[in-house]
Amino acid sequence: MPKTLKIGSDSFEFVSTRVYDSVSVYRGKDTFMRMGPRELVRKELELHRELLSKEFPVPEIVKEGETEGRYFYIEKSVGTSLLTYAFQDDYLKKGQISMRNFSTFLNLTRRFADAQLSTVTSGRPGSDFRQGIYLPYIMTEFPELKDSIKEAFDMLNDRVSVFPTVLTHGDLNPHNFLKEGIIDFGSAFRGYAGYDVVGNIYHTYLFPKTGDYENMRSYEFTSQQFITYFKAIDEIYEKHGLPKISDYQNDFLLAKTIWSAARMIYRPKMQKWRFDLLKRLTLDYLRGKSILETMKTFPS
Repeated sequence: MPKTLKIGSDSFEFVSTRVYDSVSVYRGKDTFMRMGPRELVRKELELHRELLSKEFPVPEIVKEGETEGRYFYIEKSVGTSLLTYAFQDDYLKKGQISMRNFSTFLNLTRRFADAQLSTVTSGRPGSDFRQGIYLPYIMTEFPELKDSIKEAFDMLNDRVSVFPTVLTHGDLNPHNFLKEGIIDFGSAFRGYAGYDVVGNIYHTYLFPKTGDYENMRSYEFTSQQFITYFKAIDEIYEKHGLPKISDYQNDFLLAKTIWSAARMIYRPKMQKWRFDLLKRLTLDYLRGKSILETMKTFPS
């Protein structure tokens, strides 16, 4: 991809291209641009407009168009640095995430959760949820655990069916949070309400804390931050007449771990670690054990 692009009088610098599709992100002055194949980008643009109409905390769309055979749209910046980097800085300096940065995280998540529950559609998500958490991939990539994963998935799928089907981000985590909004809905699908918000706070525990891996855990949440987080989300769900999401952490966390272990072939050390984690959590889940503390402390 070219390192710089000019759209009209505006200049953009290349940031990255997604691993699993050919959509690239560029940074402008107080803006970001997404560019790639017309069909992919227009699909994302249509979704982005739906998110804005439902009052999700997402960036304002500034412009769209086509140049040199690639489609693009430009969105207003909602911050200059990802929240995960603020968490990392806090953790290095103080050993825990600051109240200010945690409050930003929680407030955006609350706005997201409230908006998400306005996207309810009738019926269960069916294959959309299976595809969204990459269940078909993991069944092929980890055949030795295939039967156990299927049994565990059927159990969790039945339990979380108490929640409605909603528009799901798919990769909600602090790395897609900026100070004033949430970005990157490229993995969106129709899934159960609850999947995003549970995976959001546990995402950091999908990375090993010690060892030599391609990616490492760089921050953790305190026990009190977990309590505060789920109390706030439970209040939103109860307001909408739904069960407390905190009672379904085990179910959604296992679904998120399935998602995290799939398609990791390009990071073989991480793939092995996540396969081991998934095996441990799946077997514990099938035995009726809580997997929450195991998730936070694995592999100790």
